Amino acid sequence: MANDTKGQSSSRRKFLKTSAVGVSLGLAGCSAENGQSTGDGQSGGGSTTSSDGQSGGGNTTSRSDRPKLTFAQAPVGIFAMTAQHLRDTGLLEQYMDEAGYDYELRETWDGPTLYASNNVDLFQGNPMEAVRLADAQGIKSTTFGKTMRFIDGIHMDASADHTIRETGSAKATMQALAEDNAVFGFAGWQSGDIPFHIRLLNEWGIPFGPDADTPFQMQNTSNESVAQLLVRGDVTIGNIGPHIPGYVEQILPEIKILPVYTIAEMATEVGYEAPLMFNSFTCRQESFEEHREGYVAFAKAMKEAFQFRKEEAEKIKQWDNIKDFTGQKTDRQNSFYIDWMDGKDLSAKYGEKYELWEHDRGYWTNPYLTDEIIAAHKKFIDDSVDLGYMMKDWRDYVEMKQVDEIK
Repeated sequence: MANDTKGQSSSRRKFLKTSAVGVSLGLAGCSAENGQSTGDGQSGGGSTTSSDGQSGGGNTTSRSDRPKLTFAQAPVGIFAMTAQHLRDTGLLEQYMDEAGYDYELRETWDGPTLYASNNVDLFQGNPMEAVRLADAQGIKSTTFGKTMRFIDGIHMDASADHTIRETGSAKATMQALAEDNAVFGFAGWQSGDIPFHIRLLNEWGIPFGPDADTPFQMQNTSNESVAQLLVRGDVTIGNIGPHIPGYVEQILPEIKILPVYTIAEMATEVGYEAPLMFNSFTCRQESFEEHREGYVAFAKAMKEAFQFRKEEAEKIKQWDNIKDFTGQKTDRQNSFYIDWMDGKDLSAKYGEKYELWEHDRGYWTNPYLTDEIIAAHKKFIDDSVDLGYMMKDWRDYVEMKQVDEIK
């Protein structure tokens, strides 16, 4: 296969570049059952809250001639919970007002495309997404805060052979499934998390990647479809996570899907110093330099909201609209989802059979980027460059900043 001047696969880089914005950034946010983009920034049941005191799905106007920043985040899950807290308490308005800024908070699935088209100032994208946007459009971005760990990973049909309960490890399970030529459901080779799986599986002696003679039968599908495909036996393994609607109902009350590994828990297996970020605070470099105080104010409000989310989990479970936020159907499924996100002892509450789902908290309560976090992402991006997934000169476009004010 012909290589470009950066030593990367030309055809793959061209494909990734054209698919970097819109349908398949591959890394942004959490998926939703009804999270289709509408193009107006208000998809998936999202809403807009602004400093003029208005909430709703339409456009809003500033109450003054002060500078205004617009933030985008997913309309479900932990972000919906934090947004509810910000509305109930006026916390974001307080911080932004003290900094001298007006604001607009959009709860939408269109964050990446709105950011790419310069219609929002900040989206909850991670540095890897920022690199792909730079490759596609030349956008220079700053990531200055972390929110969600990369909690997606490989799961399998619970009725299939070679589960971790049988083999004793994720490595042994994946090796056995590779020998069986198992059917692997995934969102395509362009997905932004693929370089991680390539690194990990190659480390385990399993050929994997678009140019490799992989032993798996790869089946393209959407992340939202993986749970049903696993349950029906149409695929044996697939990339998914309990945060995706439709997953928890397949393990409660009856376990039909089992985890193999998550990207967060396997970070050290491939030499990364910290878990990778699924979501983070990302804005344009020029805007961050000009409006640093406004972005810091947003991060401070979000830090308090995430702390509230951690400390008041039981109270949040009782909210009238909480199932709308979590995408769960029953109180027990809703409780499991929140406890799973909080890294709770699931065995004690739901039974020993749920031990495999126990992991560190799925989100950070302190957005500050540690040295380890930054080092892990630089290494991951460099690894992705070596695999032909990202641009070689990414450091000219994407930076990760430590902001002492939110430490």
